[in-house]
Amino acid sequence: MENTEDVYFLTAIEQALQDILADRSMEELVRPMVCADIMQGINIIDIGYPLCSCFVISRCINNLLIEYCNCLFSSNESFEIEGGVINFADIKEKFWGEGSSVADRIDLLSQKKCHIKENISISVKKKLLTQRYFKIINNINLYAIDFMHGKTEYEGLLDDTDEIEDRYLTAKDLFISGVRFVIMLEAELNKHKIDEEKSDVMKWLSFYKSCTVIVESEKAMSQGTAFHIGDGRFVTCYHVVYDEEEKQAADDLTVYSEENISKRYTAIVEDYVEQIDIAILKVDGWEGANKFSIQTKDAIRQMDEVIVLGYPNYNPGDSIRVIEAKIASTRNYSGVKMYGIDNIIYVGNSGGPVLTKGERKVIGIVTRGTYNINTAMENDFSGFIPISALNYLNKYKLVEEQIN
Repeated sequence: MENTEDVYFLTAIEQALQDILADRSMEELVRPMVCADIMQGINIIDIGYPLCSCFVISRCINNLLIEYCNCLFSSNESFEIEGGVINFADIKEKFWGEGSSVADRIDLLSQKKCHIKENISISVKKKLLTQRYFKIINNINLYAIDFMHGKTEYEGLLDDTDEIEDRYLTAKDLFISGVRFVIMLEAELNKHKIDEEKSDVMKWLSFYKSCTVIVESEKAMSQGTAFHIGDGRFVTCYHVVYDEEEKQAADDLTVYSEENISKRYTAIVEDYVEQIDIAILKVDGWEGANKFSIQTKDAIRQMDEVIVLGYPNYNPGDSIRVIEAKIASTRNYSGVKMYGIDNIIYVGNSGGPVLTKGERKVIGIVTRGTYNINTAMENDFSGFIPISALNYLNKYKLVEEQIN
C-alpha cells in the first residue's frame, strides 16, 4: 500500500472516531483498560497492520461480552431450554466460562438456538445482539482468527492480487464498527451497574427498616433506637429505657417500625448492664422475621468504614437515618473500648446498630451523640461500643444463641 493511502485511511479513522465521540473524549465513554485497547488498535493501523487491529478490538469485545453475560444472566430463567434439564453452571461454563468460545457467545446473544450437550439446546428469551452487530463482531472475530493463524497484511502481495487490499480496507472499516460497538456495550454495562447499585441500595434500605425500630417511653421521657437480633429480642442502650424517677428500667416501653407507626408493640427490659449502657428488650408478639447478623470475632480497627443506622430526634414521617463513616478514635468507657466516628451522631440514634460496610454485620451499638450540630463541638465524641459488650449481660448465653 502507498504511504499516501495509509495517511488517508488513518485520517478517515480519526474522523470516524470524532463522529462517534460527538465532542466527548474517549476517556469519558469507556474505562481506561478499554481505552488502551482502542488506542493500541489505532496505533497498529497507523503502522499498516489492520488485521492485527481487528485482533486487538476482538479481544476487547470478547472481554466485554463475558462481563456482559455475567451481569445479565444469573439463572436458567433467562433462557428457553429444549430437550432436557441443565444446570445454570453448565450454561455459564459453555458460553462465558474459562473454556468458552467467542463464536458461541455471539450466537447465544443473537438469540440463535445453541446446542450444549446430548439433545439439549438453549436460546436467550430476548435478543441482545442485533443482526447488524452480529455480522460485524463475527467478521472481526474471523479476521482475528486469521491473524492468530499467522496470516498477514502482506501475504497477498506475493500473488499480486487485489484480495489483500480489499481485506486491508475492510479490516479498517470493521475496526471502526468494533469501536462503536465497544462504546455502546460500555454504556450498557455502566447502566446495568447503576441499576444494580440502585437495586442493592433499595434492598438493604428495606432490610434496615424491617429490623430497626423506634423505642419510646413516657416515664423515661426518652426516644431511641433498637435493632432485632432474633426471636423478638432487640438490643438498645440502657439510658434509652431508664426511668430516672423510679431509678429502674421503665415499664411502659413501646417499639414500632417506621413502615407501620400505628402498630405499637409492648417491650420489657429482659437484661441490662447499666455501667456500659446496654440493654436487651423482649418485644411481645413481634411479627418481623428479619434480623441482623452479628460479627464479634474480628478486631475493629481505626479507619475501618462503617454504616450507622438509627432514628435520631424522630418525628412521625421521618425515615431511618443511614450514614457512612470511618472509625476515627478510641477511648475507654467503664472498662470497655468505645469507638468514635468521623461523623455526627444525634440524640435518639442511641441503641442503633453499627454495621460493617461490606457484609453489613453488626459490630457495635451506638451509645453517644449530640443534640444538634451547634452543640456537636461541646460533645466531641460520637461513638459506639462493640457488640461483644453483650458478654457482660447476665443472660448472655441466651442472647448468644439468638445471635448465632
